[in-house]
Amino acid sequence: MITIKPLELQDYDRLLAFAERTFMNTYAEYNTAENMQLHIEKTYTSAVLLQELSLPNTAYYLAYDDGNLIGYCKVRCTLHPPELEGKKHIELERLYVDKTYKGQGIGKKMINHCAENARNNGFEVLWLGVWSRNENALAFYKKLNFQQFGTHTFVLGEDQQIDFLMKINLGNSI
Repeated sequence: MITIKPLELQDYDRLLAFAERTFMNTYAEYNTAENMQLHIEKTYTSAVLLQELSLPNTAYYLAYDDGNLIGYCKVRCTLHPPELEGKKHIELERLYVDKTYKGQGIGKKMINHCAENARNNGFEVLWLGVWSRNENALAFYKKLNFQQFGTHTFVLGEDQQIDFLMKINLGNSI
């Protein structure tokens, strides 16, 4: 049975290892080892995770299958794209699923969980950035009715990459 729950402090070491592994599994073949390592050293450390956990507008949710960590997502409301001016919005900053569970609806369950929490807290829009070259993720979000509304630059190590910004109105079902 799949369960989704907020990150608890005792799970944080598991999350760090899982986050690094799923990031590497997703992007290593498309990027240099040096840029991947720079990004991991900047993003997936104990100090960074502890700092993020202390922020009031940031939350992590973990997906488990019978106690095994199989996915996670991070939401935050710290960035403010000008295209969303006047809307109460929250960003789905990260969504990763273990490669052995991809295609089983885990990502959709996690997005639904985030969307429901956001709706319950008065948010109108859930948005995200997805690498313009990540065709699988783009197809997944489009299938869930996310619409592109802009672009931004994502720096991976020393490589500047283009992300498509995508959103869904939380009044719509996912």
